[in-house]
Amino acid sequence: MAKTLTGRFKVETAWPELVNKRIQGINCELKEIQFRNQAESLMAKGAIKRQVRYLDSDGKCRKTEDKLQFEVVVGTALPEPLPFFTAELKSDYFIFQPRRLGESQAMLEQGFVLLINCFEENRQDAVPITILTEVVAGKGKGRRVLSFPLKLQRDSRPKKFNGVVSFNRDRSPVVGGRIAGVVVYRNFHNILKEQEVNFEFSILCEEAPKEGGGELVVNGGVMGVDWLPPTGGQGWLMELKLDYDWKLIIRKELSILRATETSAAPATVIKADSLVKQAFFRFPKIFRVEGLVNGPSEAEPKLKKLVWKRVNSGLLISAVIEFELFIPDPSGMEKYRVFSFEAEELVADFFADFSADASLVLDLSPELTAAKIMFEPPFFLLKTTLGLTVKVYQATLLSLVQENAAAEILALAPAAEKNFSFLSEAFLNLSRPHRKLIKITNQIKGINQRLKDGWLNLSGVSEVSVAYLDRKGLYREELFRLFFQQNFYWKDVNGQEETEIELTPRLEYESVKTQGNQLRYQYLWSFKAALFHKRNVNVAVAALDNAAVSDRSPTVTPRPTPEIIIEGEIPLEFGNPREIASSRALITGFSWREALNAVLVEGRIGGEIEYWDEEGYLRRETVDFPFWRFLEQPLKTSEIEGGLVPRLRRFGYFPLKPWPWKRGAVRYEVEIEFGV
Repeated sequence: MAKTLTGRFKVETAWPELVNKRIQGINCELKEIQFRNQAESLMAKGAIKRQVRYLDSDGKCRKTEDKLQFEVVVGTALPEPLPFFTAELKSDYFIFQPRRLGESQAMLEQGFVLLINCFEENRQDAVPITILTEVVAGKGKGRRVLSFPLKLQRDSRPKKFNGVVSFNRDRSPVVGGRIAGVVVYRNFHNILKEQEVNFEFSILCEEAPKEGGGELVVNGGVMGVDWLPPTGGQGWLMELKLDYDWKLIIRKELSILRATETSAAPATVIKADSLVKQAFFRFPKIFRVEGLVNGPSEAEPKLKKLVWKRVNSGLLISAVIEFELFIPDPSGMEKYRVFSFEAEELVADFFADFSADASLVLDLSPELTAAKIMFEPPFFLLKTTLGLTVKVYQATLLSLVQENAAAEILALAPAAEKNFSFLSEAFLNLSRPHRKLIKITNQIKGINQRLKDGWLNLSGVSEVSVAYLDRKGLYREELFRLFFQQNFYWKDVNGQEETEIELTPRLEYESVKTQGNQLRYQYLWSFKAALFHKRNVNVAVAALDNAAVSDRSPTVTPRPTPEIIIEGEIPLEFGNPREIASSRALITGFSWREALNAVLVEGRIGGEIEYWDEEGYLRRETVDFPFWRFLEQPLKTSEIEGGLVPRLRRFGYFPLKPWPWKRGAVRYEVEIEFGV
């Protein structure tokens, strides 16, 4: 927290060399300053370097300098140790007397204002942080009685049921589960026998909310068993009395308080997905359909599929957009048609700040604008914009504040850590004799883990890449897949709690020996395993998010990126294009300037285009055309002081039908966005 203190003082100086001179200006510089408490006041003590410019008797401009010391009260005393200060010295006024009566020196009186910014350390015990977690939106208890038929003879007598009940995690308010165990009974000959039973069931959890979404997590057990004897054509029935506890879980964002290092209060440590990055993108899309000449002017798009994939440091977004249209045929009768288009966009360097093995969770919130339909016979164009809010969450360990806890979440609490390792050997057969080994890399491509009482089972596959020079000196590279399965004893593992294992593999050692075309490859993998138990944890909610226990989700109002879309036609020199083979484009010149209530951008776009002409020849031509446009979202001058940076988001060329009196042409569509 910063506050401003002010101190005022004046200095009178006798200056013989300024007698009968005329002062042109005074420059002052604060050279040194110190702060200390004295009694009940905060004192500032320092030194000033002053330069005075004046006119001599011959009209020449000269300067003289001096140094001043000052000590001034700037406020009341502050607690020790003193906070961090920044000081600024300003000249308030000056009064100059070229010569006093009866004296041979001039007098200069100057007033100063000392502005001091005091930065007090904000010793917070907790800071807000946003996580993506499972919030307990409701909980309660319930009881049900279920009946199951038994495959017993009518003269048998059931005695006891030994078994367990398990519940699925289902959408509210219906919950499914399974009853598994054995029924002990006496047969007609009075001999005790057992019969395995395995029943599936579904119950309506009437106590849970019917609306609002979420999933039900149910835990319970068998509290009593009754046996209903055969009646009529019905055999024995087993009647189970179930008591259960239910919790309504909603996965959502939550702003909570995280304990800082200076916090003295006890804190609970959990593993959670915390929000580390948020971005908004707009992807204008144009889809082309051939063979339609008329129809509606607008259409409502539907997003049928939206997935993402990490490509090195970039984010690849794939979507399937569907349009449902009623289009008149040549006879005028409207027919229902569905058009489905695939779209891909690559956001470069989106993951540049994250390591390749970082555990990330992405949440995509799409929004499609109504599509405009434009007719360009024999095509019609569907223009829409896909807006996408992307939130990135990273798994981290957090210390939570327990005081004033107002929300309950399901979280992973650290339980234990342990290191495991195994040494293995494999023989790799190269397809060709090698002269020199260049490099061998070993990477784990997949790993599965299974937990059983006291044991951790790891199975997976690693990929070994061998780069070498063959006898002819040619560079070659071969891949080998090595499978592994290992069992490790771990006393902290038990089957009674819901757990999660986090594994960090590391290749500790590798050795290679050559035996002809065969490589004897030894390697040692080590795994750092962290065990987490799922717990119900009470957390303190940040004041900025009072909706922690409600169903509201935080809204995002991203700032739109300025962009323009340029369309036009370019005549070609050599031929009539039948199909575009490839194209390249770049911005070769760009400038911008402010206009009335807008920003004018202009420049040129150059590049090359390769196309197949009507005679089947592949031709290449250079293209160059200007552009200028007013930005649709005018920016404030303060936002573009550093300049606008243009970037080509999308460009495309489309062949046009040539007119008889001139050669062919192509139609271009270019989308440019501007960074500030």
